[in-house]
Formats: sequence, C-alpha cells, structure tokens
Amino acid sequence: MAGRLGHPRRPTQTVYEYLGSLSDAVPNARPELQLVARSTVETTYGRRRLSPDRLSALGDAQRRLRVALLRLAFRRGPRR
Repeated sequence: MAGRLGHPRRPTQTVYEYLGSLSDAVPNARPELQLVARSTVETTYGRRRLSPDRLSALGDAQRRLRVALLRLAFRRGPRR
C-alpha cells in the first residue's frame, strides 16, 4: 500500500531500511511498522510461524497502518 501511495520499496533496500524510510514519513506509525517488519523477517528469512496472538497483533497493526498511510496520502495531495 505504501508503494502505491508514493513510498515504494527500492530493490536494494532491506526490510529494516524500508521501515526506516517509512518511519520518517509516518513517525506516529513506527511501532506498527516495526511489528510488521519484524514479522516479515521472522517468517520470510527465519521460516518461523507466528503465534495466534502475534497474528492478531499483526492484523491490528496493519489496520492502523492503513489509516496512517491514507492520512499521508491526503496530506500530500494528488500526484501529477
């Protein structure tokens, strides 16, 4: 979603580097971004399964992130 709203992940960026750039753009969503990034790294590279509690927290974080990213899009205005 962030990519579609003007903050795409560059091919050379790690998950944590992308987290840093998004955190600069949406600082109030930093805890949610950290949770999503950590979960992504653990499942993708660590091949871990997330617990039901963690999945629930991740779903909540993603909902809050959607709202924060949409606010960012409205602050920026339409793209040309």
